[in-house]
Amino acid sequence: MNVNQGTVGSDPVILATAGYDHTVRFWQAHSGICTRTVQHQDSQVNSLEVTPDRSMIAAALHIRMYDLNSNNPNPVINYDGVSKNITSVGFHEDGRWMYCRAIFVFRIGLSCYVFYIYNRNGNGVRVV
Repeated sequence: MNVNQGTVGSDPVILATAGYDHTVRFWQAHSGICTRTVQHQDSQVNSLEVTPDRSMIAAALHIRMYDLNSNNPNPVINYDGVSKNITSVGFHEDGRWMYCRAIFVFRIGLSCYVFYIYNRNGNGVRVV
C-alpha cells in the first residue's frame, strides 16, 4: 500500500468502513481523509476483514474480495456460492482459509446458523 491508501510511515494502517450504503471506504487513520471508495453493488456490507498478509479485504453479505494494493474498484474474487445473510467473515492466521457465518431466519421464528470454510481460491466446504 502507498501513503494515499492509508499507510503511516513504514507501519501500514488499514482503516475501512462499510454498511447499508453498499460502499466500502478506505481512510487514512492519522488524518481522517477518505482515500478510496469501492461500490459493493450486490448487497449491504455486514462484515469486513483484512487478510493476514494485508493484500486483500473481504466484504460480506455477499462475499467479495478486493485488492488492497491496487485502485481496482472491482472485486478480484466473488464467492457466489453463498449469497444468504453473511453476518461475519474472517481468516485463519496463515491466510489460506476464510470462514464465514450465515444466519437464516425461518417464518416460524427459528434461526439457523450455518458456517462455511473456503480456501482462498474460492472452493468452499460447508460446515454446519
